[in-house]
Formats: sequence, C-alpha cells, structure tokens
Amino acid sequence: MEGINCTLKKGVIASWRTRILPHLCKMMVAFVFVLMGMSSVTAQNDFRQAANNTGAGLGVITWINSIVQQNNSKYYEGTSVPQRIIFLNVGATPGNNHSATISHQSIKASNNSHAYDFLTSWNDAYTTAGIYTTGVNLLNTLYSNQCAANPGSDPTGFLTACTAVHGGSGFHRDIAIPLTGMLSPLGDAVDSRIAAYKAQFGASMTVRVWGNADITAGSVVFNGYTGGDMDAGYTINWTSASTSVVIELAGHLAVGVDPFNAAIGYGANKGAGSIGGGPYHFHLETLDGASLGSQDNQLKGSDLFTLPQASCAINGPFFTCASTSSVVFTTVLTDGGVAPDYAYTINAGNTANAQMTGTTSGTYNGPVSVTLIPVSGSFVAGGTVSVTFTASRNGQVLSTCTKQLTINALPIAQGTGLFSCDNGNGQGTFNLTSLNGFVTGNASGVTIDWYSNLALTILITTPGSYNAPNNTNVYAQVTNTTTGCTNVAPVVLTVTPKPTCVITGSGEVCSGLSTQWCAADGMTGYSWTGPGGFTSANQCISVSVAGLYTVTITNGNGCTSTCNRTLVVNALPVCSITGNNAICVGQSTSFLASGGTSYSWTGPGGFTAATASTGTITVAGAYTVLVINANGCTSSCSRTLTVNALPICDITGNNVICAGFSTSFLASGGTSYSWTGPGGFTAATASTGT
Repeated sequence: MEGINCTLKKGVIASWRTRILPHLCKMMVAFVFVLMGMSSVTAQNDFRQAANNTGAGLGVITWINSIVQQNNSKYYEGTSVPQRIIFLNVGATPGNNHSATISHQSIKASNNSHAYDFLTSWNDAYTTAGIYTTGVNLLNTLYSNQCAANPGSDPTGFLTACTAVHGGSGFHRDIAIPLTGMLSPLGDAVDSRIAAYKAQFGASMTVRVWGNADITAGSVVFNGYTGGDMDAGYTINWTSASTSVVIELAGHLAVGVDPFNAAIGYGANKGAGSIGGGPYHFHLETLDGASLGSQDNQLKGSDLFTLPQASCAINGPFFTCASTSSVVFTTVLTDGGVAPDYAYTINAGNTANAQMTGTTSGTYNGPVSVTLIPVSGSFVAGGTVSVTFTASRNGQVLSTCTKQLTINALPIAQGTGLFSCDNGNGQGTFNLTSLNGFVTGNASGVTIDWYSNLALTILITTPGSYNAPNNTNVYAQVTNTTTGCTNVAPVVLTVTPKPTCVITGSGEVCSGLSTQWCAADGMTGYSWTGPGGFTSANQCISVSVAGLYTVTITNGNGCTSTCNRTLVVNALPVCSITGNNAICVGQSTSFLASGGTSYSWTGPGGFTAATASTGTITVAGAYTVLVINANGCTSSCSRTLTVNALPICDITGNNVICAGFSTSFLASGGTSYSWTGPGGFTAATASTGT
C-alpha cells in the first residue's frame, strides 16, 4: 500500500485537486497504514517525459505527462525520449531493497512496425539527439532543466526534491540495462540492434537512480513481453534508505533505416515513425510491488521525423596515365536535403605517389572538388591512389565512399633521327612509318600517329612519303589501345646532299688500246653499266669499247647520284712507205711515208727523220716510220733498202785485127749488157757480135 498514487489526472476540478482531495487521500492512506502497523508516511510519484519544442525554442526541455507530438516536440527515429520518475516519501523496506516496474510498447502489430525497442540512458539520448540534428541539440537543456516542470509550480515538492538529490547532498548510481535476452518482436532480433547501437555511439546503456541517501546496489531486469503489441516490461531494483528518489531513463525510438549504421534499423517502413493512428505508450506500473495506477506517457508515431540515409559518390576517373599532371575528383553527398549540414573530410591514400589540393574538410554545402597532383613531377606508373570521402555528424560517420585511381604506364616512345637524301629541291622524302617499330619498341597493342608540331595539332597524313627540309622535327604519338595512355617521341629529320658524281679519265682511246675511268672517291657503292652488257662494282674501270658508260655512286647515308660518259675509240692511221728500195752501191734513194700528220723515222746507223720523206738514203737496211694521225693514234711500218754491189765487168776477145778482118768482144759479169761503140755501134747482148 505504500505505493498508493495520490496524484490526480488532468481534467479534475481545480478546487478538488488543490485542496479537498489531497487531504482526503492522505487521511485514507494514513488510516490503512495504522491498521497494518506500518509507517503512516505515504509515497508519492511524478512520471513525465521530455517535450523539446513547447514554444521556448527547439531543444528547451519541459516535462509533460501528456502526448509527445508535433505541437510540442521534434524527435527522429533513432533518438531516445527521456523519461523522469520522481518518488517522494519512499517507505522503508527490509534491507532497504526497492523496486519499480515499467513497460513500453515495443511494436504496433497492426502496422507491422516497431515502437520503443529498448531502453537507453539520458546521456545516450542527449548524445544521439545532437548527432541526428545540427545547430541546436534536440535535448539541449536536458540537464539544466532536469528538474523543471510543466507548469512551473511545485505544490507537492517533487521539483524541490529533484533539485535536492541532484545537489551536493545527493547520491546516484548508474545501473546497467539488459543488453541481451530481448527476443525478436516481428521476427527482428532486438539484441543485435542494441549491440549495433552501443557500438556505433559508445552508448552507456544505463538507468540512473538518484536519492537523498547512498544507493549501494541496483539492477535492471527484463521481464519479457505481454499483450498483442508486446509491451516490454522491466524491473528497476535499488538498495538505499533514500526517501526521495529520481529515476532517469529513456526509450529508444525504433528506426527503420538508420543513417549511421544499417544494423540498428529494422528496414524501410518498420520504424517508430511508420506507426499511424493512435499513440503508443511508456508505463510506470508499480513501486515496491504496489500498483501506481495508470501512469502512461504517450507518443504519436506519425509525428516522428526520419533522417534520410546519406549516400555519397566520388565522380572522377578510375584510371589515368603516368604523364597526367593532375586529376580532379568531385564528391557528392545526397540524403534528401539534409546533407548541407554534414561535416566532411576527404583523404588521399598512397601519399608517397600523390598529394591532394583543395578544401579537404569542412561543412558540406554542395559538391566538393579536390585535385590530385603527383608528388615528384609525375605519377608512379603501376601505382594506385585512393580518394576517400567521409560525411559525419557530431563525430558519427553517415556515409563514406572510396574511389581508387590506377596509374597506367605510358607506352614506349623512343626518339631517334631519320636521314633522307636531297630530292633535288633542298628537301628530303622521308618514310616515317619505317621507324614505327623502333619508336614503339615493337610493342603490341599500340597505334602511332605522326605530327609536324609539338602541340600535336597538325597531323601528317602521308607519313610514308613526307617531304621536309633539313633539320626538321616531327613527333610520333604512341597510344596504348587498351589504356588510352599516350607518349610522344621527337624525331629529327636530316637531309643529306646527294654525292657529286664525276667520271675522270680520257674520253678517247685509239683502237686496240684501253683507258681507265674512275668515279668519285669515298663512296660506299659503285654500279657501272656500258656497251655490250658491261657491268662493274669498282670505283675505277678499264674501258676500250666505244659507247656510253653510266655509273651510280652511293655515299654513307645511302644517297645516290648518277652520271655517264661516252668513250670514243679512234681508228689507227694506215702506214704506207713508197720509194726505190734497192740501189747499187754508190747510188741513193729516198722513202716517202703516208697516212699520218706527223712522222718519225728510224733507220740504220741511227738514222732519224721527222718528215714524211726520209730524204736521200744510201745505207742499206730497214727504215721504220711511226705515223701519227690527227687523233694521236699511231701505227708504224718498215721498208728495207737494199744496196747492191756493182758487177765486175770483163771483156774478152781479140782486140787487134787486120784490116778486113773482124772480131767480137764478149762481156761477162752481168745479166744484161748494153754495148756502144764507134760509129753509133750498139748491142744488147753479152757479145758485140762481128
């Protein structure tokens, strides 16, 4: 009986409430206690819940025993509603052991939704109220107004007692709330939600009992569920001689989709805010075994708010190339319009490879862009850099996302030079495609484009036949067809002058003779062609056949030049000698040469002459003449001069006769004879006749 409730509910006539009924009630209780031989002191109670928006501003707490709804409060799914119980004149019990029983509606079966799912401490309620909102904490004055009333009068002394036990002479004990054994209303395990909640927010999960005497022990026992809406019952036990007791606890508003930790929630449309229709309840039932009547704090579920699930994204590439100078990432956070109130941080992983510029932390007010730049001039090929975006509220992470950037290596692009021979107008014709294999290192999976400027804006459309002057730079852009990474190699074009082609040597030769022709010195190759299928690969050739000879010369750069020359083969002069080539001793003769323009005679006894005629010659022997014609060609011929000895002339016969007689003379020593004599005598035989 010591728990008899002598308070009046709202709606009783004021005069009865303030004057007559309290005295009558006290007299009846005193009478009962006298009959029982017990103390005549009557325990009284005040059970209220925290309204946080009654007109003095959001977060200003007043304590009401009516319905929490949108006209007086603002609560979110996932926050907790503080409950305050004040007991006065608590009677003595054996061992000073006391207990109070409470219950809260855990589900709304008709809505298939959870209501209050478990108990928390005031401190847990205060902490999460600040996390779920920005600016002012939803329970901002919870502790400064912990003993406030609504209305402010305190005729019974509850607030005075509350203030006293919270003062310097008061005592308190934090009693652990059961964390397990809560079963699974609607098939959802409450134990796992309690564990996730405690881990996420570092919740103390205690009931605090205050008193005006030391509280030496305490416990909270879960008694199970009762009724169709599964009211969760608890017994709060404490050991103390306190006559004034304040119990502080809170009911956690079940959350459908928790924005901080999905394991706390029950799923979409299954949180406390999804309960429509009438309110749900938090009951104070007994004190030390005595019923306290209908002690009921209510809450209208449809007036609860839900904090949208935050979702972040990082916009930017997954891959870049080692040559990239910077990469921009833009972070985006969405959660139904609350996101601008969140704090954010952006961090880069692998800071040995990259560093981040931009605003990397602050209050989120829209998409945030940051730039990754390489630490040492270029990103390390094959490496990775991660960018992590974290959104939080009051230190609790709402959303985090990471994007990893992979650094692809550049394709091989080797610079070199290319030579071409002057094509006759001061330019060379270059086959740039002949360098493709060298430039790319013969790599597969690449393409190559040629440009005439470093900015790579002027494409060379005919790289196989590109005309350019000496000392021209062109640029090969190599592209990896898989990664899209490009690399550029410069190529220097050098125009080599053609070698000077000349053939030295006489252009004319006499028949039967040869001459040597030579092409330019210092070439790496020679190719001769000529009459009659003549070929040679020598620098110098011997020629004797008349006709056109052509040579192509090649220098060390592979440049060629061609020239030709005609060989004239001149006929030899026809050498002829005329003149009497037989004379008798004592006679002379001369030889006459013909067929040339100059002559040179040699003969017996050192004879020489330089004219066509030998002049008078008398010495027997061979006379040779060298005949030179107008082309300088020569021929020679000889003629032998024979000098015959004179015959020995002998005449025999009677050279004395008598008159009237005749004689004859006989000549000898010759082969023919010619006689002359007196009186015109002639004879042509050896004998003169008679």
